This record gives sequence, structure tokens and C-alpha cells, in this order.
Amino acid sequence: MIQQPTLGKKIAEFRKAKGLTQEELVEKCNLNVRTLQRIEAGEVTPRTSTIKLIFEALEIDFDAVVQEEKVASKSSEFSFRELLNFKTNPMKKLLIFFFPLLSIALMFIVIATRQRTFDDSNVQRSDITKASSLFIKYFNSGQMDSLGILFTKEATFLPAGEAPIHGRSDIVDYYQSVYDIGFRMVTDRPNFVVVSDSIAIERGTWEGTNNETFTGNYLTQWRLQNGSWFMENHMTHTEE
Repeated sequence: MIQQPTLGKKIAEFRKAKGLTQEELVEKCNLNVRTLQRIEAGEVTPRTSTIKLIFEALEIDFDAVVQEEKVASKSSEFSFRELLNFKTNPMKKLLIFFFPLLSIALMFIVIATRQRTFDDSNVQRSDITKASSLFIKYFNSGQMDSLGILFTKEATFLPAGEAPIHGRSDIVDYYQSVYDIGFRMVTDRPNFVVVSDSIAIERGTWEGTNNETFTGNYLTQWRLQNGSWFMENHMTHTEE
């Protein structure tokens, strides 16, 4: 069965393709206009018999549309798995080995660059976690332009099992593609943050869903610019 809101969108598209108004369509399938409006808006899920009446009135093969939707759904799920799955990626072992090493290396860089006179009260760890929390807010609401602002213009992002992505614009395009196939973030929990005068390293875990739950780790290097923190290097790893 086609789920809402996809069902409503398809009915509206088919109706418009036939050149029918909502009033003209309801006359053909013995519904009231308000019911059709709510169906097309995705507010209600009609009974199968009602859906078939609508498709018959539109002269559309209901079974063919359902089968097409199943194929499209499986294709999206496969693409998403490939996007996040290390199993099919030849760089799997290298990345799994490299991820903790990079974390340790960056931590030592921050510690080595920390000035003895640096006052931690000027740049609190909470400043980093607060900036990090905006990621979920912007991503799940589809505000990709706002999400992009969290990165420096020359930022580098290494998605799980993917080639590195360079530059804010390409990073935003990547996250837009993930959002478009239905992935949503659930949690983003930092469990380690070390702060220097202009660099911070954050390590944590994340969880997301797209018909099933995915979990992993992330490592982010933040850069302080004009009093605000921006992601300069970001890496994600997906648990098997």
C-alpha cells in the first residue's frame, strides 16, 4: 500500500495530469470535496476501496502504481544502505583503523597548541556542544542553508564509507541527498571535547533512522572564527 503523504501527492499529480479539478474528480468517484482535499494533503489515509475508486475515476492502474512504489522504495533503501555501509567499501579497514588514530592525533595537537596563559572560562565546552546541537535541528527541518553555515567555507567532510567532500557547498549537497531519501537524525551525543584557544576537538556518537535505526561515531575539529565555532573537519563512522 502506498503511504501518506506520497499517496495524496500521486493522486493530485494524476488528477492534474488529467486536467480535472477536485470538484470534477469527486463527481466521478462519489466523494465529497473536503475528503479529497484531506487525502491529497496527506491528512488522512483512506480505505483501500476508496483509493481504488479514485484511481478508477482517474483511469489509472492501481496495482501498477503500487508495484512501482515498492520498487522505488527498495531502490531508495538500497541506496541509503550503500551510502552508509562499510561492508561493501574497500576502504573499510583503513577507515576503522584511521578513525581512532585521528582522534588521538587531533587531541595531542590541541593540547600542544594550548597556551599556558589560556583561560578556559573564555571558551567553554558548552559553546561547542551548543553549536553541535544545532546540526540536528537544521538537518531534520531541512534547513540545509543554515546547516551549511555551521561549516567553514573550506571545510572537509569524510562520510562513512565515502570519498572526502571538500567545501561547504558540496557538503550541503551531500546532506540534502541524505535528507531527500528519508534519513533523519535522532541523537547526536558528544562524549569528549577538548578546547584550545582557536581549535576544539569533539568526539561523540550519533543515531538516525530511515525505516530502521543506524548508529555510529563522529569526530569533529572546530575552528573559532570571529567569536563563533565552525566545523573545519568532520568525519563519521557507521557501526555494523
